[in-house]
Parts: sequence; C-alpha cells; structure tokens
Amino acid sequence: MPDTRARILSPTDIETAAVAELVARMDMIRKAAVQKGMRYIFNNPAVTASIFESGEFIPEGQQSYRIPAILHVQIAFTNAKGEQDRIEGINPLVMGVILALMHKDLGLRLKSPGLVPRRFRDVSTDKDFKENKIVYDVEFACSWTIEPPNDDDDADLLTIGLTYFLIPGDDVADAEDIVTLTGGEPS
Repeated sequence: MPDTRARILSPTDIETAAVAELVARMDMIRKAAVQKGMRYIFNNPAVTASIFESGEFIPEGQQSYRIPAILHVQIAFTNAKGEQDRIEGINPLVMGVILALMHKDLGLRLKSPGLVPRRFRDVSTDKDFKENKIVYDVEFACSWTIEPPNDDDDADLLTIGLTYFLIPGDDVADAEDIVTLTGGEPS
C-alpha cells in the first residue's frame, strides 16, 4: 500500500504542520487547561515552531538518508500575574501542547513514532517579564528520509525557493535578470 502522507521537502514543512495542528486544537487545549474556579487568563497564546539544526545524516540505502532533528515549539503567554498563574494555567497548557503533538506525524512522512517529546523549559527573558510574558520551549525529536529528487521534484524545489524570496504582486522588482529553464539548463 503506498504511503499517502505528504513528502517532506524541507524542515519548514514540519514547522508549518506543527503550528497548524496547534492552532486547530488551541481552543480545546485552553479549555482543558482551565481548572475549576480559575479565571481565564491566557486568551491568546502565541505559538511558533522551528527546527534550527539536524543531527548527522544516517544512510538508509544507496541514495537516501534519515535526518534526525529537534522541533522546538515555543509558546508565549501573556497576562500571567504570578506563580499561581504559572502553576494553574501555564503548566496545563504546556502539557496540552505536548499531548496534542506527541507521536503525531502531522500527515507528513515522519518516521515512526512521529514527534517524540523530549523536554520543556521556561525560556523567558528579562524583556519578556517586563512585557508581562512567559515563554516556554517544548522540544520534540523527529526524523524523516530524504532521497535525490526525480524530474518532477526539481521544479517543486525551485518553486519553493523562489516563492520564499520573491513575493508576487508586491509591486517590487525582486530581480533584474530573467532565467528561463528549458531542458534542465538555464538559457
């Protein structure tokens, strides 16, 4: 049976899918975190996801490699008034984020068992505290396989790179030269 999950072309695919999963489930996570009699203190937690680096590539056959990496999910909470808010509000929300992503493949070809929780920690800075924010970093281990692109994938990788750097419709000339690809060679 063929694998119908999406192929991972870049760590950005994982980051984007993780944030989308959390955004889709955030209301449920928040409601589960609110303890009986507690006021609703975290209306809009901000969530970001990043893979900053990978481990060493591990050969898997003649032309494919497994890429192990750590996905960092950062959650910024506002309006926390003190230690009691951290205990009653933030801790349950952080656990909700962990449970929402734990062992998920996010519809991507992540290696089994998907996202594996590693640790979480408070990474708030003095600036965050002055702005009444608390920031937590939750780490998940994951891995996926890369293979040399086939002819169909070449265009996709080029498109991904160009759309990242070139913003269509912004009325800004992003480049002066025009490159036309024919037969795989620039002309």
